[in-house]
Amino acid sequence: MDFALTEEQQLIVRTTREFVRRELVPTTTREIEESGKLREELRRELQARAIAAGLYAANMPTEVGGADSMR
Repeated sequence: MDFALTEEQQLIVRTTREFVRRELVPTTTREIEESGKLREELRRELQARAIAAGLYAANMPTEVGGADSMR
């Protein structure tokens, strides 16, 4: 059995890691560490960015708001 990731899976991993490094960490780390919370406004903004990047609910069908990219 070959348990290695496919090229497509490797691309998803790289894309997700880059998104986290670029969008989540700089935007949220300090705020969450200081307050223990993520403001609703910022959560919605990050959600919109994840949707635009095709990463939000990637395993869910588009009919329910997902990206449908894992099928």
